[in-house]
Amino acid sequence: MKTYSLFFIVVIALFIFAFLQAQNNDGEKLYQEALFHLEGTGDYAKAIELLNRIVKEHTDNKPLASRALLKLGISHEKLGEKEAKTAYRRIIEDYSDQREIVLEARSRLLALAERAETAATFAVKQVWSGSDVDILGRISPDGTYLSFVDWSTGDLAVRDLQRGENKRLTDKGTWFESGEFALYSFFTPDGKKIIYNWYNDNESLFDLRIIDRDGDNEQIIFWNEQIEYIQQFDISPDGKTIVAVLSSIDRTNQLALVSLEDKSVQVLKSFDWRYPNNARFSPDGNFIAYDFPPHEERPERNIYLLATDGSSEAVIIDHPSDNQLLEWAADENVLMFVSDRSGSYDAWGVQMNGKELSGDLQVIKQNIGNRVIPMGNSHEGSMYFGNIIGSIDVYVASIDIETGATLRDPEPVSRRFRGFNLASSWSPDGKSIAYRSTGRSGVRPQEHVIMIHNNETGQERELIPDLNQAFTPTWTHDGKALVFHGEDKKRRQGIFMLDLQSTVVTPLAYAEPGEYLRNPEWHPDGHSVIYIRNNNRSGIHSIMKMDLETNVQSELVTVSQQGYTNTYSLSPDGNKVAYLVHEGEAGQAVFVRSLDEKEEMKVLEIEPPASIPGGRGNLTWTSDGNHILFVKNEDDQTPPIVSLWSVRADGDGELRRFDLSMVGLGGRIRMHPDGKQLTFTSGRNEYEVWKMENFLTRYEEKDIVEN
Repeated sequence: MKTYSLFFIVVIALFIFAFLQAQNNDGEKLYQEALFHLEGTGDYAKAIELLNRIVKEHTDNKPLASRALLKLGISHEKLGEKEAKTAYRRIIEDYSDQREIVLEARSRLLALAERAETAATFAVKQVWSGSDVDILGRISPDGTYLSFVDWSTGDLAVRDLQRGENKRLTDKGTWFESGEFALYSFFTPDGKKIIYNWYNDNESLFDLRIIDRDGDNEQIIFWNEQIEYIQQFDISPDGKTIVAVLSSIDRTNQLALVSLEDKSVQVLKSFDWRYPNNARFSPDGNFIAYDFPPHEERPERNIYLLATDGSSEAVIIDHPSDNQLLEWAADENVLMFVSDRSGSYDAWGVQMNGKELSGDLQVIKQNIGNRVIPMGNSHEGSMYFGNIIGSIDVYVASIDIETGATLRDPEPVSRRFRGFNLASSWSPDGKSIAYRSTGRSGVRPQEHVIMIHNNETGQERELIPDLNQAFTPTWTHDGKALVFHGEDKKRRQGIFMLDLQSTVVTPLAYAEPGEYLRNPEWHPDGHSVIYIRNNNRSGIHSIMKMDLETNVQSELVTVSQQGYTNTYSLSPDGNKVAYLVHEGEAGQAVFVRSLDEKEEMKVLEIEPPASIPGGRGNLTWTSDGNHILFVKNEDDQTPPIVSLWSVRADGDGELRRFDLSMVGLGGRIRMHPDGKQLTFTSGRNEYEVWKMENFLTRYEEKDIVEN
């Protein structure tokens, strides 16, 4: 009996040994097959599949399982996957008795860590998109918050980038209650407060303010009745001083330091009508870099370095291309800027040593574009920037005035440079359309091209007036010239005329300090021009008529106290003017005034939340003078769907809604002489926030380019 039992036990033991040996052999076969795919065919996915199976099925075979884990980590490394670290850590934690395998796992973990530190991946990532995006703010030092303007009200706000939540810090009320708003903003170095400029409705001036990140303790830092506009650019590394541009009512500018401690102002440099677009403190706070156009007749900018005590100044980027300052990367003391010297707008960098360049210029990112707004750097090494996207275009449609039907669906006027065209106007004979374009290749951001589109041939003529800016072109009565409001090379705002044959620009009227002249129309008498004069300081808004033969100016309509106007339309015979008045909380109203008899009547009232959006150019008469066309936004929906309407000009109150609705419809609606065709602008600009991660690694990798 005992002999039989002993025999049975031996047989069972031999069976178990044979079974385990077979299992081990199966494991070794799988391991060899995995090695074949890892080192032979390069099929890392298949190797990972087999090695995971070994680890799962042969856990008790520690030598085999630990070797499989090591090869599993190597396979993941080949694919650049983070799971490699997981495999190596598991070897160290679960197979500590496999000494040689553990040593190699530790070595590979250390190598991965070193590579991560020295070879961080350059990447450009989107961090915020949508209809509520604004790009006039700055990233917080820790990269958590973004300051911005909530344009639904004009309030200063912050966005929590991790949670995707927005919070208003100010509470000015609706646009009907107040026309005030925040504009540019940035955080203090500790991230606890925000500096921002604010438009005051009563004084029509900007001031400078500071507020806690949670919206408490708002204070005014700077206000001066002689300074029409202040734009703050940066704060010193110690958090005590702000660098800003002060624009006085006489249109001269100063680069100045504003103290947060005692609110004193130190002027560093005075300019004429030209001014910096951007300025940044150096990482040690001893210098200020800024961009500036050195030539009156050209918009291209160089970059300068000014000592914060005003003792010295030098041009550090001197090149005939356009150079726009971005940011200063503190860790490597690299100054970054955008330049078109290579034919496209690229982001460049140069390393600085005090006030001297210690390296050569290198490209950080190609084709970053000329519509980039710098939004600061975070401590973790990312540069944030805003990008302007969206599409605005000029269209033509045909409508039936009597029925409100659309006879021909809207079609773009031009097939070229789609999304960058606006503010169109018919020629007197209806054969051509003039419009403004911002999408022409090689055109500087400050310039705008006037396009003449021939409706019969489709051919287009490009004109670049010798001005900084040119807006809303309108034809003269004979079709030989265009009139528009704009800004000349000396930053003087006014009304100008462009001769279509000689392309000579003639100023017709200049604005006085505190005034803005807008939206000219040629009077049918052939020698007068009508335009709006907005005087923000006095609060008086007028529709003016200027006789070009006598240079006599007269007020046709004056709006003050109860509201303001920024759009009007002259009747076809030139005897009446329709204009829009914004009446605050009461909403908007359209009036018709007889220029000869001085009679006036209200023909339309629009109560909130409905509105005529934007205002400028969103009224026009029909060709027979019986109706006034306008566009109306029914509510505050996003994106704004806007519809075309008409009201009788005789004041009987009859309204008609056309079956024409589009996103952003409006912005210069104009009727063809045939009474059917309509040209208008439709669309909207949108914005995105992006960040460049590890951009200085790209700086090190790029080829050196001479300054």
